[in-house]
Amino acid sequence: MSSSGLADAVTSPSVVFHIPHASTRFPSREGCLRLDLIPGEVEKLTDWYTDQIFSVPGTETLRADFSRVFCDVERFYPDEAEPMAAKGMGFYYTHTDCGERFREESDFKTRVKEQYYDKHQQRLAALVDSRLEATGQCCLIDGHSFADAPFLSEECQDPNRPDICIGTDPFHTPDWLASAVVQVYRGAGYDVRVNWPFSGTMVPAAHHRKDNRVLSVMVEINRRLYLRQGVAIPGAIARLRAMAERVVTAIEGKTPGAGRA
Repeated sequence: MSSSGLADAVTSPSVVFHIPHASTRFPSREGCLRLDLIPGEVEKLTDWYTDQIFSVPGTETLRADFSRVFCDVERFYPDEAEPMAAKGMGFYYTHTDCGERFREESDFKTRVKEQYYDKHQQRLAALVDSRLEATGQCCLIDGHSFADAPFLSEECQDPNRPDICIGTDPFHTPDWLASAVVQVYRGAGYDVRVNWPFSGTMVPAAHHRKDNRVLSVMVEINRRLYLRQGVAIPGAIARLRAMAERVVTAIEGKTPGAGRA
């Protein structure tokens, strides 16, 4: 049983947690021009402990096992479709948040796409398909965290950031789903905003805007809630994990009948 005491009551074969940015692994230094810049950038951009915060028994989870600095599976492809690519931070990062070049464009970029980006996308699509086949519906919860102060590369530079950001998609996030997640966190006293300072949520390309049986919502946790000077605040991760369990329970309690066309 989890520390929240809810684990025995939480079970949801239709919910899938997607954890894209929790890993610090940088599999290859090929193409790197400034090895000295990599550790700091990984430290800065990792969504620390999100694999623990969004760990709910009775649900499926897909976690990217490599750093977003190496390959960011949540960026759009091709680069022309991804606004951050213009800053050297598409699926294949070439620049740091501060704009320093640390990796060159090369044939290695193609291999990263094929061996890491594409394979992760395929695993996610297969997991969604398995839930659709088993239950008639799949609800993706896209689990992230964000820094309390905006990064230089971010579009929104407003320093007054909420505790929780909920991201939605007009096709895959029905009003009841967004409302259910917002109510869980607001009911616990958190400051919650929708699509601010971040917006959108992950949906596999194979299902995007095509299959309304695939639901999705992004949950972004402000790191000030659980980190102090880079160290986990005692009890904070367990509290946030309990909130994730409540989110699953709320979704299960409000999910309309599965198998919608």
